[in-house]
Amino acid sequence: MNQALATALDAALRQLGDELPSDWRRIVMIKNDGPIPVPRHEVVGDAARGFNLLVLSAAGEPAYYVRCRDSGDTTAAREAEILRRLSQSPDIRPHLPESAGIRADGIQVLATRYMGGQLFAHLLRKMSHDEWRDAVLELTALATAIGRAGQAGLPELARTEPFDFWREGEASLALLPLSSEQTAATAAALRAAGTAPPFPQHGDLWPGNVIREKGVWRLLDFDLFGRVEAPLFDACHLTFTSTEYLLSGGHGLDIPWVRHLEGHDILGRGGREVLRQNAVAQGLSADQAVGALFYYMVEATARLLRKGAQPDVWRGPLTETAAAADLLRSGADVRQVLFPELLRGRA
Repeated sequence: MNQALATALDAALRQLGDELPSDWRRIVMIKNDGPIPVPRHEVVGDAARGFNLLVLSAAGEPAYYVRCRDSGDTTAAREAEILRRLSQSPDIRPHLPESAGIRADGIQVLATRYMGGQLFAHLLRKMSHDEWRDAVLELTALATAIGRAGQAGLPELARTEPFDFWREGEASLALLPLSSEQTAATAAALRAAGTAPPFPQHGDLWPGNVIREKGVWRLLDFDLFGRVEAPLFDACHLTFTSTEYLLSGGHGLDIPWVRHLEGHDILGRGGREVLRQNAVAQGLSADQAVGALFYYMVEATARLLRKGAQPDVWRGPLTETAAAADLLRSGADVRQVLFPELLRGRA
């Protein structure tokens, strides 16, 4: 094994109360995007060069998941520091991966103790609609608590200027292949929302990043934490994606999500309850909540387009954005449809 990698990995595992296995066969590469440190000559691989390892216990069971990156990769270093500081909150620590980040000679590793339990994506297959609603309410409340811990413990996330829905969403909206009428309706919703206090979001809260272990919810992948500051983003993303997993195992929805939100069954009432409770917790008015919903749809679609995803990947989110825009174009007061309590000034 490369000496720098061995040094960094051993130091990280020692922070977690373990040590580097003497048997290299217990270290398995599970993803390889290219060599690190980044070579000066061009090589084949991802621009974010690095690889991921799985460290096995002496019994051959998964013990640690390790991301290995170039020492200049600020994303990996940032995530390690965020997890370290969030873990200083006793109320938040049980819900985070136990991790250690180390730099050594051009290499940095982020080692995370392997978590058992079950992915939320798998649990959803057996959940009733009532159980789904209760789980999403718990998870979004947890995400809000983590966001508040981030505000308190990570002063660099403090942003003095408010979040402007139109200013932040304009460039992303321009990427979307919507009709001119749909684009105009979406732009109107973003403008009507005005501004709101920014709130640190997990940024990628979907069923594949949530584990239930011994009755405790645990969240994974904090590389986007705080980079997304649009209020209600996590609540929208988890409600939408978990609805998709609940109904189709993650293979898309036959009826657009916004149409489900209009409904009077548990999917509609439960989804609206999740969004309303999170809007209240983050201090949003009805106009701001609608703007946050449209911003989420626009940004979630644009994120995939920027990554160069295949059309069959981004077409689903685009359909959702178009359906929401068409609801506005029909003359419906989306505030009254989705957030009547906020419109009446009641929580």
